[in-house]
Parts: sequence; structure tokens; C-alpha cells
Amino acid sequence: MRVLVVDDNTTFLMQMKKFLLLKGFEVDTSARGKEAVEKLQRKRYDVVLLDLKMPDISGLEVIKEVKKKGVKTNFIVVTGYGEVESAVEAMKLGAVDYIQKPFDGENIVKIIERAGKRKSLPSPEYHAFGMGKVVIASYEPKENIEKELDLIADEYIDLKKDHELSRIIDKIDADSTLIISGISFLLKMLGEGKVKREMRKLLQEIEKREANVVIICGMEEEKKLLDELCAEEDTGIEEMLEICKSPIRRKLLHLLRMHGTLGYSEIMKEIDVEYSSKLAFHLKKLCNLKLVEKTKDGYVLTPHGQHLANILDAFIMKKKRIIYFCKF
Repeated sequence: MRVLVVDDNTTFLMQMKKFLLLKGFEVDTSARGKEAVEKLQRKRYDVVLLDLKMPDISGLEVIKEVKKKGVKTNFIVVTGYGEVESAVEAMKLGAVDYIQKPFDGENIVKIIERAGKRKSLPSPEYHAFGMGKVVIASYEPKENIEKELDLIADEYIDLKKDHELSRIIDKIDADSTLIISGISFLLKMLGEGKVKREMRKLLQEIEKREANVVIICGMEEEKKLLDELCAEEDTGIEEMLEICKSPIRRKLLHLLRMHGTLGYSEIMKEIDVEYSSKLAFHLKKLCNLKLVEKTKDGYVLTPHGQHLANILDAFIMKKKRIIYFCKF
């Protein structure tokens, strides 16, 4: 697999090239955005690891230029702390994933491998998902679903042989995408009550594991069932929107979600506020709402705070954990 690493930090470039070569990748590097565009025109790369902050043209401009020239590749964008908005813009432009510095070496290897072997999913909605492992659960042949969606699945679950949706959960990990086709088949086999219970458990696990699910609806009864389940999920979004009217509170939730426990001084460095008292006010507000708690090591999200922070980040990234579309 051929990888192009683009970053203006020459030390980082040398370290990444050495590390990725040891992992068996073919690696080229570029310290300038314009140089990266030229290399992408001359040579095919499976994956581009792209820093968004470049001295000549930004990473976003690199993606735009490459798209204009008709070059097809998989961009993984690299961001710093507090640059979620830039990552959002990159995903809208077609980047397949993003990662924040500093990152774990083995983690970036997994992300590169996933991005490099995957075809792009056809619908623009899919681009909100990280590529991850693709699992198909259907009563139709695996090849039919792959052809319809123009993708290659890592695993296939035959719903004719295994009706229990709860067993699918073991196949799912972080950033996986589960594609389900055939809810109507399950409704006939198990009944509406059991399918609802199984689907509810499955969607809860999808959220916990930060995976995704795409459901293909072939009949009105399938859409009706999913509409009801999604209406139950919307209550969390409304609560999140009410709590997160303040941009400082939004940043706090995102920061703690990404980095776990942080001390007050660490938070001050990452959040741009004029006065320490202003930060203290919002931290106290989140503590009073039982979304954040103060420990001897610093501030950390409560389980409910983690839940709302997950919804917030999914909302910002337009990364819906459940997408369904109808063929009727």
C-alpha cells in the first residue's frame, strides 16, 4: 500500500516515514501543500495522511485542488486540539477519516489500512462515517448487497441462518459500519415486539462502541419501525442542544471526551477564554448538571456527560450513528 505523508514538521515526516516503512508500507513525504498536489498528480497513492495546517496552502485547499484535478485517493486528515471545525470541513470535502495529534502509532496503522483497502461508499451520507470494518447482515446474498452499494464487506451474517440481532454485536467494534438489509424478514420470523427490543439493544451498543449502522428499507413497515426507534433517540439530542448553547461548554465536553481526565490548567491552555473565572463558571455549571465531576486528578465526564458528549460530537460531525434509506 502506497502512502503519502504531508506535514510541514520535517522531524515528524522522518519519524512517520521510518515507522510506516517498518510496517510494510511504501511511503513518500511532502513538507508543502503545493508539492503534495504535484506528487498526487504524478503518482497514485492509496492513502494520504494530511496535516490541515500547512505554510503555503492549507490541507483543505490540498483536498479541493486534488478533487478539481480528478485525482482519487483516500485522505486521512491530521488535526490539533480544538480543530474539530476544520475536520468537519475536510470530511464534507471527502476525507475518509481524521485523527488528532498526538496519536498512537498502532492506531494510525489500523486507520491507514482500513482507508486504503476500502472503496468509497456511494451515497454522500456515508462519507460522514469513518471507513472502519464493514459488516453486512442480510437474508440476501452477500454479493447482491456489495454490488448494490459498491463496497467490499469484511464479514457477512446470513439472517436466514441466524435471526438474533443481539449476536451481531460481537462482530462490531469502534468505527465499524454495520449494514442491515431485511428487517421485514425478521419481522415475519420474530414478530414486531422482539425485533424492536433487539434493535433497541443493538443501537445502544452501536453508540457505546462508537460504531455505525446503515439500514436498507425495502418496505413501509420497516421504515415505520425505524422512525419509532429514532424518535426515542431524539430526546437526548434535545437535551444536548439545551445544555450546549454556550460554545465554552461545547468545547469543554468535546475536550474531556477526547482526552479523559484533565486538570484546570490543562483545560485553560486548550480553551480560549478571557478570564479564569469564566471557565470556572462553566465547569461548575457542568458539575451541577452532573455531566462533569471533579476528582483528585482533575475534571472528568460522568457517564451521562459522556453520553451527551458523544451525541454532541456526532451532531457536529454530522456523524449519525444510524442512517436508513428506502428503496420504495
